[in-house]
Amino acid sequence: MSYNKFDRGIARFIGFREVDPKWVTRLPHMNGTYGPATGVIVTWTIFCCIWAGLAVAIGWHFVSEDWDGNGPLPDQAIIALVGVVLFVLMLWHMHRRIRTRYEIRDGTLTCLSAGGRNVWTESLDGLQLVTGEEAPTRGIPSIPYITLYWADHKRKLILHDSLKKALEMQSEGERELAKERVQAD
Repeated sequence: MSYNKFDRGIARFIGFREVDPKWVTRLPHMNGTYGPATGVIVTWTIFCCIWAGLAVAIGWHFVSEDWDGNGPLPDQAIIALVGVVLFVLMLWHMHRRIRTRYEIRDGTLTCLSAGGRNVWTESLDGLQLVTGEEAPTRGIPSIPYITLYWADHKRKLILHDSLKKALEMQSEGERELAKERVQAD
């Protein structure tokens, strides 16, 4: 299965755009570990702590408002507690996800968890297409992603600044080589 114009049109329609087509050929030849900057981790940690604290405070408000400390919890307090737990779990998942790192060595892409554990490994042979998430829309910031497409499956990666800079630096280096070739001719 290959990704034809129809598939690419649908991808663009739902918010993805093709990145520099040379990224498909560059990725297998890169070597390095690419992850979030320390500032991003600190910012997300503070963000998650503030929102988790607010969720706990709001949940406690609903629990303490209708419960005198004796007997079973009222229904709305139980619902509020379940909501708080689910919200805090979602924040924890987002915090762990943003700390994911990717290692590219000898044509192999490895996803490393926040703790450094190997989550999955993928050969970059046969990579057909790379798409990226559109810029933030309507003033809502988002985490930039790229999606790598093979013939039979795909992988979605967070496009950390370090990975983006490495891919773009290679393209600048290629541009310089092209300029040198033109000047030499």
